[in-house]
This record gives sequence, structure tokens and C-alpha cells, in this order.
Amino acid sequence: MIGAFPTACAVLVPRTVAALLNAHPALQVVIDEAATPVLLRRLRARRLDVALVALGTAPAESDVTSFRAHALPVVGLRIAVPADHRLARRRTVQPRELADEAWIAGVGSPGEPQFGAWPTVGEPRIAYTVRHWTTRLGLVAAGLGITVLPGTMASTVPADVRVLTVHDRSYAGGNSTILTRSDPGRATDLAVNALLEQASALRAQAND
Repeated sequence: MIGAFPTACAVLVPRTVAALLNAHPALQVVIDEAATPVLLRRLRARRLDVALVALGTAPAESDVTSFRAHALPVVGLRIAVPADHRLARRRTVQPRELADEAWIAGVGSPGEPQFGAWPTVGEPRIAYTVRHWTTRLGLVAAGLGITVLPGTMASTVPADVRVLTVHDRSYAGGNSTILTRSDPGRATDLAVNALLEQASALRAQAND
């Protein structure tokens, strides 16, 4: 069973499962979508074989040293803007160009990655706060603001939304990690390798 936080389940996990089943049709793969603290508990309880977690969102007391860890290739954050936005024809922008924008922010459960305005924009103007990505991108498409978007989700935006890269040297970014128990079986190793391969492919696609 593969567990992952919700944004990873939008593109990365489905592509991973498809690749796994294409290469190994006899495998049975179950997906568990949950926040990082929940995934850690389920991995410890042996209810998961693989957990893709955002450790920056886990409680400070979360001890993951007993797990085998694999750093996921970093895709990074992007911003999504309406197709008729003043920046829409650009591929990259600077943080200072975002200072006066209206932002569509996300609100999630504790332990889920939270997406507000771009992290280094001071005193951002939040126009709307919504939970679901479909709503968030719908508001962007309607011209009601812009939003931060995980790079792995760039291929999921509506046709009237554009995805841009922010060149921001002052933002180090977050990190996602694949965790397994210390005694993984063959199926677990196959799943980890597939996640790493698909994450690398998404990073190449996002940076193209």
C-alpha cells in the first residue's frame, strides 16, 4: 500500500501506480491519501508499505529515524495565473513582481502542506481561502487572483490558467521524503523506485 499527502496524489502517485502495474501486472497496489502525521502512524502500524510525506508539516516530536528514507527529487513550487494576466506570457517572474497580487490561498487539515501566498512576499493580500484545488484553480481561471502551485501539479491546470516559475534565491523550498520500514520487501522496493523515477520525470517536465 502506498500512502501520500493529497497534492502528491494528484499526479505523482497515479503515474507511479500506472508505471508499476504496466511493468508488474500481478502487483496489487492500494492508495492511501492522508496527512503526514496520519501516514507516519499507519507506517509504524504496518498498515502502509510506503509513505510519501512532507516532513516540514509533521509535528516536531515525530521520530522518523527508525524508517528507511529516500529523498524525493525536488520539483518545487510554481504560481498559477489567469491566461489574460499581465504576467501570463512570461515563463519566469521575480518575487517583487508579485507584491500587489490578490492571492487564492489554501487551507488544509493539520499535517497537510499549506499553500498561502508565495513564501517571501511580505504582507500578501489574500482574496479567497478555499480547501480544494479544483476551486482554487477555478478562481484563478476566473481572474479572481493567483495561487501557489506544487510543480508536480503543473499538468493539471485548466486551459485558461498559466503556470510560471518564480526565481527566488531567498526561498529554500520544502522537501518531501519517501519512507519505508527498515525491512522492505520486493514490492516495496519496486514502489520506491517507481516513485523516484516518476518524480524525476515530473521535475524534468516542470523545468522544460
